[in-house]
Amino acid sequence: MPFDVVNIHPSGHAGYYPGTAMMHIKVLFDPSDGRVLGAQACGFDGVDKRLDLFAMAIRAGMTVFDLEEQELAYAPPFGSAKDPVNMAGFVASNVIRGDFAQWHAKDWPAAVEGARLVDVRTPEEYDIWHLPGAENVPLATFREATVGWDKTTPVRLYCAVGFRSYLAHRVLVQNGFTDVSTLAGGSTTYKHVWDTEKAEYQAQPPMESYAEMVSVASAVAAATGQVTDLDCTGLACPGPIMRLAGAMKAANAGDEIRVTVSDPGFALDAPAWASKNGHTLVGMEPKGPGFVATFRKGGVAPVQVGKPAGNKLSMVVFSGDLDKQLAAFIIANGAVAMGQEVSLFFTFWGLNALRKSNPPKRQKKFMDKMFGAMMPRGAEKLTLSQMHMAGMGTAMIKNVMKQHGVQSLPELIKSAQDSGVRLLGCTMTMDLLGMAQSDLLDGVELAGVATFLGEADQSGTTLFI
Repeated sequence: MPFDVVNIHPSGHAGYYPGTAMMHIKVLFDPSDGRVLGAQACGFDGVDKRLDLFAMAIRAGMTVFDLEEQELAYAPPFGSAKDPVNMAGFVASNVIRGDFAQWHAKDWPAAVEGARLVDVRTPEEYDIWHLPGAENVPLATFREATVGWDKTTPVRLYCAVGFRSYLAHRVLVQNGFTDVSTLAGGSTTYKHVWDTEKAEYQAQPPMESYAEMVSVASAVAAATGQVTDLDCTGLACPGPIMRLAGAMKAANAGDEIRVTVSDPGFALDAPAWASKNGHTLVGMEPKGPGFVATFRKGGVAPVQVGKPAGNKLSMVVFSGDLDKQLAAFIIANGAVAMGQEVSLFFTFWGLNALRKSNPPKRQKKFMDKMFGAMMPRGAEKLTLSQMHMAGMGTAMIKNVMKQHGVQSLPELIKSAQDSGVRLLGCTMTMDLLGMAQSDLLDGVELAGVATFLGEADQSGTTLFI
């Protein structure tokens, strides 16, 4: 029986709400009438819900055109406004209507022979990994770059999941190119077909429900006393540390827990948490956007009551107001000058002071663009908490500071960095507000609450600004 395939990689629920991860969906359909023939899915949250819907569609004889129009329940913790089921319908329907053509990872390299292979991702993504022989033409400059290309030469496009290459496909077709196709599911699908190591397919401990108080993996560790795998992918700070702490409580001294996380701030959180609680960080290796770390439970926790305060200063910088940010960095620079170690943990609106004024362009979701447009971009854009007066007050105080030789906020930030002040960006805030590390000043470390608490525990003074 003839069939066609689409691969998509959406999030399990709304991307701006923490606690999700990429989902992988494959749908088979009849290319003549669009009837849904089969589906597969794997991921972190909501996989069963989507497979139930696909099973219902198959049983009812529905088509991919019906999937486009399905009205499904929506709430940010559980789904997106455009559900993955709708997205599968959109992509498959576009294939049938002829709005775009696909080439498949299983057909590599024959599918690109004699064709121009184009990677439309950013240069940073291209430098990390790309298909052999591909040239990088980022989507942001695609229209200008393709002027003058031979329209009769076949073009094979790809990106990370297929969306950007679809847009590039439409650009080429509308400009008269006759043989254009897009890699189904992008490089994400390609890597799973060709590059994934067999060990990554081994069974993991069962995933626990959001409502469960005790991890299934923790129970396994307590019962067997062996190395236990704990999957925390998709959890935002402080979720991984909380899950890890629960697993450690159920383990015996000497047991090891191997935890997989997707939160980049875990790189700093993990050593701080292990040191504070008397456990050993055996090793940590990058994996995807996050890490795989192994911890060995210690015999006793080294937490000391009434221990002497260290020669450190730590601050939570919550406010995004110019005057409060000035106070934070004036104190920080003064403390460093007095020989203290200083760390500033920027969370929520305070993180805007560390944004670059002109960050590199990257693909953003709609809500991320909205947050980015509404929030000040960098220290120069912050306003006063009092007497802003539509910008007049802020301009006046900056002028007075200049007349009196007071450093501006950007200058104070640079002085702090040059003096060794640690600037920690809250990863949970970055997830909520749609920020990436490339949006922040160079030298800012990504961290979570465990890192800050570790710093505060060793500090003689801790401030909240």
